[in-house]
Amino acid sequence: MKVAIIGASGRAGSLIADELVARGHEVTGLVLHPEKVKNDQIKVIEKNIFALTKEDLKDYDAVVCAFGQFAPGLGFQFQTAMMTLIHAMKELPDVRLLVVGGAASLFTDETKEHRVLEKIPEKFHEVPGNMFEAFKQLQESNLNWTYFSPAFTFDPEGTRTGKYTLGTDFLFNNDEGESYISYADYALAMADEIENGSFIRRRFTAVSNRHGEAEDLVPVKKEFPDVEFEGLSMYRAPSVLELSGKSFYLIMDDGTEGSLIFNSGEIVTWIPIGQTARADRYDCLKVDEDTYLVNLEVADAKPRTGVSLVLDLEQRLVTAVIAHSGTSRRFPDLVTNDIVFGAIKMDGRPLPKKRHGFTSDLVGSRIKWRYNSVPMAVTHVYFDANYIRVPLPPKSDTSPRAVAMRENPYDERCYYIKIKKNIYLISFLESNMTFRGRTGNNMLVLMDISRLHDVGRSFGLGGTGLPENYMFSAIGTWVDAEEEDFRESKYRV
Repeated sequence: MKVAIIGASGRAGSLIADELVARGHEVTGLVLHPEKVKNDQIKVIEKNIFALTKEDLKDYDAVVCAFGQFAPGLGFQFQTAMMTLIHAMKELPDVRLLVVGGAASLFTDETKEHRVLEKIPEKFHEVPGNMFEAFKQLQESNLNWTYFSPAFTFDPEGTRTGKYTLGTDFLFNNDEGESYISYADYALAMADEIENGSFIRRRFTAVSNRHGEAEDLVPVKKEFPDVEFEGLSMYRAPSVLELSGKSFYLIMDDGTEGSLIFNSGEIVTWIPIGQTARADRYDCLKVDEDTYLVNLEVADAKPRTGVSLVLDLEQRLVTAVIAHSGTSRRFPDLVTNDIVFGAIKMDGRPLPKKRHGFTSDLVGSRIKWRYNSVPMAVTHVYFDANYIRVPLPPKSDTSPRAVAMRENPYDERCYYIKIKKNIYLISFLESNMTFRGRTGNNMLVLMDISRLHDVGRSFGLGGTGLPENYMFSAIGTWVDAEEEDFRESKYRV
């Protein structure tokens, strides 16, 4: 592959160039100071980025922009450089532009209302602010672009661990609890993206660890057989994009069947037999190597309709959870759901006869889940095959929250579904909360009790009264049960 690197003599550009050369690619450095390029396997052309034209770039498969300008008063050059590249490459649809970007434009919350830029003191906004504006110009262009935002801490002196974790539009942390990536691991991730093309017309980000594999993770004491602890990031896991380009033919037990096509890492199309095809945005997380939780909301549906699919590729099975909000006149905030089982049809193979199914396997156990998107932990008590509970606080706790919890216990109707060994899906409706005048959602948790890891989805209304439909992830710990945890529920019907 022929790759041009603008700024190949800089810290980031030189590492990316070295990584590509080591992989056998033909690399050209477009630089102001040729003498600063130390790798003699790089072809060097002396060229100012502001003078680049279509003729300069048309013969490459990919162009990497590692332009940097950090002198006070010159931050605007990030925007000027981007405008130059957009003009030069607007008629080069087959040439990819990959930009070494900034973290300022990353979102810090699931509502996409707040960005990293807000966390940076205003007096330091010149460079990150101009990089953000350049990113917006790129998004509005017709180029074949990819924008790679580093982590919040972008360390030029950090070591190459050889491992990184990908994300998309959100700031997130590594296994050590820090938004961090070294220049060396960033170069590795950029080279992989040049070769794989996973983020066409998309932005992505990545983190790595400062110290390679975290050495301070100590397995928890095993109180239950065959339980293994897996340390995870304390933030929501990044979206899984590996279903992009794949399709599945689903045959559901309610008589529905059709093709599910993942057009990209964002758009999925459902083509049911005898009905109109529709495309929606989706999100995806996975709980193990081949079990995915796919989540979407049917655009413009009335009442609001959320669809979550457990795609079990190992057994070729699927479970659909279809949630509805606004179906009750008396309780307009009430969320209900339907659960439909099915199978994935593959050419030349018989349709699986078995299905995922309801279970009482978990009854009598407790797991404390520490949710990655917020600094909190919640213990779930699986005290009945049809209910889930959060333990009452001790009577010694007289805080308003504790008093409210004792007066209004969290006991909710629940469905437990066994996906396969150690993998369970729990769907609980916070209907009792709704009946008491509070907001209650449909919570979906797909968990692996061997790794004590879960991914999930919340569908309904947020605390502000606005619609929400977001995914989360958590790590868990088995905890001993108290007799009080298995008291009879006053909400049982």
